Amino acid sequence: MMRPQTTRLAVDPEAKLTALGASIQAIDAEYEQKRAQLESEVARAKELQRQLANLNRLVDDAADRLSRGESQAQQCKAAAEQVREAMLTSWGTGHADGTTDRPPSYAALVELDAGVADWPRVRLSLQQKLATAQANLSNFSKENQL
Repeated sequence: MMRPQTTRLAVDPEAKLTALGASIQAIDAEYEQKRAQLESEVARAKELQRQLANLNRLVDDAADRLSRGESQAQQCKAAAEQVREAMLTSWGTGHADGTTDRPPSYAALVELDAGVADWPRVRLSLQQKLATAQANLSNFSKENQL
């Protein structure tokens, strides 16, 4: 009985090494491309975090200024009332320098009343700054799908 003849494919070792080298180069190129893409995405994410933190800080600062302003306005109003009450006992008395013919000074009361009167305008400005900061944060979040 005769055996069927099998043909052996002769593989050229040089060709095999060349193909393997090309395959490794392709894998390395794909790896470098993906690494560069990831580094770019990480850099973008870091920049977005920095911008988001800055916008959040601006919102917090604007809210703090409005809150402090509200407190200062209340203090100003209370101080004006205290000065008015003190004025009731200041008329007709002498001054520390011994003079009695000068009326009491209303300079502090004028300043306090001016502050109380100007507070609505200042409040509006601070509220607008807070609204702008909040809108900027909201727009940034929407634009960057955060």
